[in-house]
Amino acid sequence: MAVHALRQLSLDTVIQECHAESRQERQRESGYCFELFRRAMEEGDQAAWAAIAVQYRQLLLNWIYGYRAVTFTPDEAEATAHEALERFWRTLSARAPDITSHFAHVGALLKYLNQCVIATILDQQRRAQRRARLVERLQADAIALQPIASDTDALERLCRAEQVAQVRQWVQTHVTDPHEQLVLRLSFEQALTPAQIAQQYPQQFADAQAVRRLKERILKRARRGLSAIHDESATDMAVDAEQPR
Repeated sequence: MAVHALRQLSLDTVIQECHAESRQERQRESGYCFELFRRAMEEGDQAAWAAIAVQYRQLLLNWIYGYRAVTFTPDEAEATAHEALERFWRTLSARAPDITSHFAHVGALLKYLNQCVIATILDQQRRAQRRARLVERLQADAIALQPIASDTDALERLCRAEQVAQVRQWVQTHVTDPHEQLVLRLSFEQALTPAQIAQQYPQQFADAQAVRRLKERILKRARRGLSAIHDESATDMAVDAEQPR
């Protein structure tokens, strides 16, 4: 049928004739299916697009199930068919919606649609491979970190807590001077630097250096007092953990 005559037909007629045409040999095509694609692409006819999805659904599924490298469930096959049809529309729309000047007949359009199916399957395979590699890396990292997280970190937290508790107990017992108590409270509870302490309490401390000397005196006594409980390195770790930076 002439192109002008095809364009005068109602969409329902084009759909019906395309359905009948698709059951015939390619040589006997009359252009109805090509007209259906033209209306969908060039005129943006959503009803034509819906008709194409129905008309070629089984052909898309046959191509998908026939792709031997992958096994599809029914839901996966349907999703792949939908994605391939979207790719077909998206790529052609991005190039030029005038399909008449780019495709000679519906066979050429279907060949391109088949290529979109293959490209979609390959994209899905690549996405699946990327996800698998990511999962493998995450699992490997989790296995590598598990001993640290379950053993080493827990042991460090336990030791640190014990050391801090011992230091605090020693402070409560041996730091009785009001100035020393003030320095410790401002340093550890409020995280003030020696300069800030001297600035806020000029009557108690002449300058920052005076605060530092007082803190060093306390720390030296703490090291001597805690040496009976831990060796020198463990004592330094406990005291340094309490000392503000």
